Amino acid sequence: MTTPRRDDVDAALDDTVAEVELEEALHAADDGEDEEVINPELLAGADPEAHYRNTARQRAKIRQQVLSRGGQFIIGLLIGILSIALVILAATIQSRELIIAAGVCAPPGLIFTAIRWRRWLDNAPYAYRLLTSLGEDAGDVLEAHSNKQMQRMRAKEAKTARKRK
Repeated sequence: MTTPRRDDVDAALDDTVAEVELEEALHAADDGEDEEVINPELLAGADPEAHYRNTARQRAKIRQQVLSRGGQFIIGLLIGILSIALVILAATIQSRELIIAAGVCAPPGLIFTAIRWRRWLDNAPYAYRLLTSLGEDAGDVLEAHSNKQMQRMRAKEAKTARKRK
């Protein structure tokens, strides 16, 4: 197999590449003939290549999800898992620094997790919150829970009434 001569390659390139003089290109740029029109959607945050109409709106949706009760519960759950992992690491390695770090970081992390758990439940049964977060209709679970609480309150009232007699 023979390699093509340099003259043959240059001749082939001359046939395929458009010949543009540097002065013509600069002159066209100065005249504004090749200016791109700026799309106002791009300035507003749209990204057509990524199929986002407004990326600022997408960021706002993500921020709303993270700041919702469910998002805060997930963040609290992650902090709780990290706190427990730190305690396990400190118990396994048993170095003074890790034990101090676990003693300082784990209690607030677990308290934060418990607060987020209670806030997510909002005095509703766990099954109700789980089903509603999954998009299911769980009205019957909530109704059964409220009936059970009413029965407990009536039982307490009856017990206190018997004690007073």
